[in-house]
Amino acid sequence: RKSESFDEGFDIISEDNSVKKFNSWGGEMLENKNGEFFVLSIVFGLLKFDYDAKLFIEIPLKNNENNKISGERHYAAIFDKDQNLWSGSSGGLLKINLKTYDVDDISPFNKIVAQRRWVDNAVGGLILDEDNNIWVGTGTNGLFKYNNLTQKFNQIPTSESAIGYRAFIFDNSGIFWYASSKGLTKVDFNRESFVTYIVAE
Repeated sequence: RKSESFDEGFDIISEDNSVKKFNSWGGEMLENKNGEFFVLSIVFGLLKFDYDAKLFIEIPLKNNENNKISGERHYAAIFDKDQNLWSGSSGGLLKINLKTYDVDDISPFNKIVAQRRWVDNAVGGLILDEDNNIWVGTGTNGLFKYNNLTQKFNQIPTSESAIGYRAFIFDNSGIFWYASSKGLTKVDFNRESFVTYIVAE
């Protein structure tokens, strides 16, 4: 911001200490409460930026589980209140514990041999609510809520048949909004009311 210019051409230090150029689509980017910056990369897996060295470091996940991250398109990523990283991708939903480097696939639906590779098993929307529950929007499997206390998913009945549930937000009144292939939906949980502003065809 001071120089009003962009830095580019960052290196990556991989798990085997070799140096590679970050020359691929990055995927999702996010920062935790401590100011640490992460990238979920379709080629390199989970990366963390070192601000002093000005390069990315490949996170050494357990059991070589970076292969669950690389090779997928990442559409959404959040941190929960315990600072676990949640990733929604073309392959489903991953929960990454950055203290133990464990990776769990906790997709809330049965996966299929995808006909539409980037949609059928996808998770495209994530948001954390004030109770530390995680709302999960999928490609073709609907809308889910993950209760962090019970560690269980509940599928949320919606008022439309749609694909691509994503772009979530809670407004200041507690109204939940999301986008899908059918348009923009407004959800008032107090009234159990779903209103969809349908895309004109």
